[in-house]
Amino acid sequence: MCDGMSGTGTCTPAGDGAKGSDGMLGAGAMPGTFSMTGYTPSDGSTGPQGGTGHNGASATGAACVTPCFSTCSSTGGSCSYTYGPDSCGMNDGIPGCGGRGGAGGLGGRGGGSSIALFVWGATANVVGGSLVAGNGGQGTVGGTGGNGGPGAAGTEGTKGAICRTGSCIYQTTNGCQALLTNAQGMGGFGGSGGPGGPGGQGGAGAGGSSFALFKGTGAGVTVSGSTTLTIGPAGTSAGNGAAGVAKTVGP
Repeated sequence: MCDGMSGTGTCTPAGDGAKGSDGMLGAGAMPGTFSMTGYTPSDGSTGPQGGTGHNGASATGAACVTPCFSTCSSTGGSCSYTYGPDSCGMNDGIPGCGGRGGAGGLGGRGGGSSIALFVWGATANVVGGSLVAGNGGQGTVGGTGGNGGPGAAGTEGTKGAICRTGSCIYQTTNGCQALLTNAQGMGGFGGSGGPGGPGGQGGAGAGGSSFALFKGTGAGVTVSGSTTLTIGPAGTSAGNGAAGVAKTVGP
């Protein structure tokens, strides 16, 4: 299981910051195959990657500082002051990028086949006795997909101009006092990107088969009437893979 990478940087256009789509279930395995070398189990497919998270939402939250003093001075026995423009930030922050989707889970393993007598490109003559096959192997379920990565944070928008805010107070001994500090209106932040979607579960492996006798390409086999042929149940899949086959003589 491999988790998705975190979103990095900023992205436009703005989105809704939603989570990426979940990865679908991987394809189940087709039946295993036979060749002159024997049986090859069939594994499920790796699950698809999860979807990338959506871009973050448009910036919000810009604020203003008010009032902003332009002047503060003594006039007789009182203060005389004027206000300047408010300091207001802008909602122009850039949204964050969405996180990457998680990797898909690995496919499940296919079950093995049980074959009492396997003949390919040869001849065989079976007289009496018995050909007893075991059970077909079970196909396993696919692995779980990885988690999606987190989205990136958006950036702050343009701040307002620096202004002097506070109070302009008259004191008998000192006259008018400007008790002011510098301040700026905050810019609005772009929304964080959405997390990536989880990867899809891997497809399940196919079940194996059970054959007392398997006659492949070019095989010539005779079996006497006194020979008993016994098979076990076919293997099944724990998920969406194909089931095996149970036959006395295959394929």
